[in-house]
Amino acid sequence: MSLSTIGHVLLALVLINTTDQSYAIVIKFEDVDVTYVNGEFVDENTFDISVNYINATYSTLRCKADVLKKFPEDTRIIAKLYGYAFGNYRVPMGLNVNTSTCDLKTKTMFMAPFITAIGGDLDKCGPDVGEYGNESFIPINFSKLPSVFPANKYLIDVEVSNNDLKIVQAQFFINLL
Repeated sequence: MSLSTIGHVLLALVLINTTDQSYAIVIKFEDVDVTYVNGEFVDENTFDISVNYINATYSTLRCKADVLKKFPEDTRIIAKLYGYAFGNYRVPMGLNVNTSTCDLKTKTMFMAPFITAIGGDLDKCGPDVGEYGNESFIPINFSKLPSVFPANKYLIDVEVSNNDLKIVQAQFFINLL
């Protein structure tokens, strides 16, 4: 997956990862599983999104994506949050995002910070052809977070797609401490 594609996917799914004491929520990224990359739009061989493990309670994301072809105009980012229970990520948490890549500026909590962190332009409807990335970032706008959220393991499932055309899909595993 390209960074732009992944960026759009991640920004849709990515939540928080911080130990900033001014916030009651401490989020640690545990893992990222990229389940699909469309090689027509994103270079599958160079695409990477992964976790930088800093210490027992802190991690950041790393992303590299080469966008090979402009995404279709009506591309959407769909993200869903699931909680962990009974050995699986099965509990829908009610956080569902389904937005056009043209409306990313309005998604200031999760999507916009991810896209800007990897070098994306929120004024464009999807990424231009090119390289995107960042070696270590936390894609969250902390001022938009709730002050309390149940401690648990969570999965954010993010998909960048256009009708039946899937461009990128990734799952982010996080732990709220």
